Amino acid sequence: MAAGTRYHGEQMERKEKLWSFEFIYLLIIATVVSTSFYMTMPIIAKYSMMLGASLSLAGVIAGLFSLTALLIRPIGGFISDRFSKKYIIVCSTFLMCIAALGCSVSDHIYSLIIFRLLHGVGFAINSTATITLVSEKLPLKRLGEGIGWFGISFIVAAAIGPGIGAVIGSEFGYHEADVVS
Repeated sequence: MAAGTRYHGEQMERKEKLWSFEFIYLLIIATVVSTSFYMTMPIIAKYSMMLGASLSLAGVIAGLFSLTALLIRPIGGFISDRFSKKYIIVCSTFLMCIAALGCSVSDHIYSLIIFRLLHGVGFAINSTATITLVSEKLPLKRLGEGIGWFGISFIVAAAIGPGIGAVIGSEFGYHEADVVS
């Protein structure tokens, strides 16, 4: 076998590798980002009611994240097609961190609503850019398998996130807010 043929075979094998550093890194990012979303689900309604929201408004506030993410996701796709996906992931993760911190220190329902909306925007853009980047990094012949493995990150987040959020809520409680009527 000629040296060029052997090198070509090794190069083809390397291109077919599913578990690359980038793929694993993106799996971790997606799991952490999704877990942060699921952590807020069991505590946001109770926190809203502590700030003075009625039960129905607390439900709306809890659902704002998902509604916002649903509406913004197509815009996230548009942005992902035109800009650096790595930069988008960094910026949207930063936005989500700011939104989560903002939610945790909100002392009024209106500020909580704004931060929930920002969290949904950040999540929609982040998850769209991440899945797009993952699909670019996977070998074409293993795309379905890779996306399947990538989907597990969301399942793991859904399994552990609410429990972590509930523990944090019960262990650390909520800050004493000045409720403005």
